[in-house]
Amino acid sequence: MDTPTPKQAGEKIYIRQATDADRAAILAMYETFDRQGFTVGMPPETGIADWLDSLATSPNFVAAANGDVVGHGFLRPEDGTGEVAVFIHQDSRGRGIGRRLLATVIEEARHLHLARIWGMTDAKNTAIFSLARSLGFVQANDPHMFWLVLEPPDESHLVITSPPLPQA
Repeated sequence: MDTPTPKQAGEKIYIRQATDADRAAILAMYETFDRQGFTVGMPPETGIADWLDSLATSPNFVAAANGDVVGHGFLRPEDGTGEVAVFIHQDSRGRGIGRRLLATVIEEARHLHLARIWGMTDAKNTAIFSLARSLGFVQANDPHMFWLVLEPPDESHLVITSPPLPQA
């Protein structure tokens, strides 16, 4: 892992839901994105704009620093489950951004009441498997996949304010 430069050390990274206004910055990040042979099908080597368009109806998140997008993650829900993916630009890897971005995607899956989420990558991508394990994912039988069963959202903090039912 690289030691952050002084600029990186003081740099604020913001994780937030992507908007239509982020599209150009996300595309710019992928123009110089190093796949490192670790991705399986995503992001595609060509046709990034079309790929992003296919994700437009899914929850998308960005990691932004100084106005630049340095990471992109998404959740593609389907039938009570969801596919997750997180991509961090190589210039920003090793700084905990992927963890924060994946944790945000997991929280969105809980908010959507998904029962399970899964991801897929090259079997040699030890970094994402380590990150996924640290957030509760387990390796699937398929060496390219990992999954997480989600607990229902914690609603124990809810306070009932209506008056009690009358006693009979």
